[in-house]
Amino acid sequence: MCHIKIQNLSFSYQTQKPILTHFSASIEIGSKTAITAPSGYGKTTLLLLLAGLLKPQEGTILFPSSCKKVSMVFQENRLLPSINIVKNIKLVNPKLSDNAILSLLKKAGLSFYALRKPAYLSGGEQRRIAIIRALAADYDLLLLDEPFTGLDIDTKKQMIDFITEQTTNKTVILVSHNPEDFIGYKIIPIFPPNL
Repeated sequence: MCHIKIQNLSFSYQTQKPILTHFSASIEIGSKTAITAPSGYGKTTLLLLLAGLLKPQEGTILFPSSCKKVSMVFQENRLLPSINIVKNIKLVNPKLSDNAILSLLKKAGLSFYALRKPAYLSGGEQRRIAIIRALAADYDLLLLDEPFTGLDIDTKKQMIDFITEQTTNKTVILVSHNPEDFIGYKIIPIFPPNL
């Protein structure tokens, strides 16, 4: 089996205490993995390192050749306010047709909002669009950072099912504070740096 291999990873922000210290893990390609830890122990930092948006200060992250393209749902929605939802989604995958985007929106119950700009959507609706946009990208690895923030119970269940349906045979790494969000996921904990 191919794995993403995280070896002795350490990272701190400038003069702050270390966020990650000698963290190691092996994540199987095609698996669903949840990263768990209390707040402040480096869950988001780990995702940013995996995405290549931060560089390890010590240690390495080794990706197999079959896992080079990354898509991510950030804690913030990061939708461009000046363009409509279809165009926001197309930013991550210009080859995707409008009909394919509308199909994704329909499956998530959001086709009505296709031509609206983000400001005309609620926070929960924007969150769902951010998830759809990440799934619409051409990716091997999907990183989800607290993806269900602001969603009610029923909508969250709908989006969990939607993500599961859309990520068959894909590698998914999820960060969430809620244990029920990662039922069926392999759990990898991050322990405090001083342990």
